[in-house]
Amino acid sequence: MNPPATKICLEYYQTTIKNAPNLYQGMDSFLYGAYGMFRRYLRSDKGLLKKAHNIHLQAEKCRELSNNDLQKKLSTFRS
Repeated sequence: MNPPATKICLEYYQTTIKNAPNLYQGMDSFLYGAYGMFRRYLRSDKGLLKKAHNIHLQAEKCRELSNNDLQKKLSTFRS
């Protein structure tokens, strides 16, 4: 039979120290997950800005093409 102090130390060892690798691994995976979410958010934000810029450029091209077509149609209509 174990004395009470040894029993307390044994319980502490079994509950805390033995499970410490699992706790640290869980903490590491949580931190890596948070870091990954943060990086994904930044990348997606840049991606959204890039997409918006590309849409703006496409709209400018469409406007230029439609203006050129309109000028051609007006010139053929006038002559």
